[in-house]
Amino acid sequence: MIFLYLAIRYVRSISAGPEFMHSYGGDVLFIPILMTSIKIVRQLFNFSFTVDKMQVAIAVVYSSAVFEWLLPNEGTNFVSDPLDIAAYTLGALLYIFVISPNSSDPAPRKKPLKSAR
Repeated sequence: MIFLYLAIRYVRSISAGPEFMHSYGGDVLFIPILMTSIKIVRQLFNFSFTVDKMQVAIAVVYSSAVFEWLLPNEGTNFVSDPLDIAAYTLGALLYIFVISPNSSDPAPRKKPLKSAR
């Protein structure tokens, strides 16, 4: 997914490809990259939480609020675009149904520490 995002950035830099990809390609990939990164961190550090549909929905709402309401209203270079919210939602659906269809996977079990002898 990260390579796909970088490919979109490259195509945007050379002004090729469809306009939809330029405007919303990165937004569609944002939630899948975020949620996959969270699952990787969870496994690396053996955290005991799950990543399910509710967490994906929370990520969409949080990202929408921050990037489409809070930051544009703070005078940064962000611009509010309602279609970005649709792109986040499309990315969430892509993540839930294609990338991680087993979203009810249990959190990894913590291994017991070996006793020092």
